[in-house]
This record gives sequence, structure tokens and C-alpha cells, in this order.
Amino acid sequence: MAKEIHLWGDGSSVNNGKEKGLGGYGYTLLFGEFEGVDIKTEYGDRNKMLTGWDGFTNTTNQKEEIKAIIYGLKRIKPSAYNIPIQVFSDSAYLVNCMNDRWYDHWRTHDWNTKGKKPVDSPELWKELLQIIEDNFLRIHFNKVKGHSKIFYNEQCDKLARQGLDRAREMVSL
Repeated sequence: MAKEIHLWGDGSSVNNGKEKGLGGYGYTLLFGEFEGVDIKTEYGDRNKMLTGWDGFTNTTNQKEEIKAIIYGLKRIKPSAYNIPIQVFSDSAYLVNCMNDRWYDHWRTHDWNTKGKKPVDSPELWKELLQIIEDNFLRIHFNKVKGHSKIFYNEQCDKLARQGLDRAREMVSL
């Protein structure tokens, strides 16, 4: 059985009211042999698991979804760059962009969409792509349904909400 890295990520944000623009991300990074596991359950070895989260102001949910994957990938040691990575996210935007390579068009059209509108958060997309390309990472992005009792997605949602709480603390200081 082959070893894999599984990176789960989620974002959280407030889109209205006095807390508009506050948000956070959370990720869970797992290492092991995962062939045939039920991804809806807790399947990883907690001794080979890393988690992280943070909060931000002036953000959106999609920014936090991308940050979760960026910061999770940054935790992978260079000695593990040759191990296949499965990314799991409930963000269709993130997963479709990466699997359907929307970024190829964006790059050749000055970071504009096919509808000729500026891509949201090009700096985050550039950072994500640079991490993947500079380290020759072999990644597949998987869409999961949010808030559907998938263990690690729920865990990342809780971590992202911790990040949102940190953002709330930042503005109340």
C-alpha cells in the first residue's frame, strides 16, 4: 500500500453586519496508507496529524478556503514532497479551479476570468500555484460536501471558526 498525504481545509467568514469581513481558516494534515478508507470517518493516526488555524479581518470565505490549503501545504516537509497529496475541500470554486486548470487562462489573460473580470484574490492563487509548482507536488483536489458529518471536514470547520473567533478578538482590542 502506498503512502499518501491527505490535506483537509475549510474557511469561515461573516458576510454581513458589523462583523462583515472577519474570517478564519483551518486545516488538518494526515500522513499514512489510506487506500480503501472511509473518508467520512476519523481514519488518520493522530500521531501523524498536524492541524492549524488562524483568523483575519478584511477577508472572504473563499480567501480563507484557499489559505487553509496554502498553510497546510507549507507544513509538509521537503522530504515528503514526492508523496502524492489528496486535498479535500468543500469549496467547489477551489477544487474546480485546480482540477479544471482555470488558472491557465487567468495567467495568460492578466489574471482576468473568461468573462473579462478580475480574478478574486490573485495573490493567493499565485502563492498556492507557486508552492505546488516550485516543489513539484503531485496533488489531486477532491470536492466534499460541507456540513455533512464528514469527520475531517467538520474538524476543519471547527478550526476555521476558532480562526473567526481570533479575528473577532482582533477587532475588539
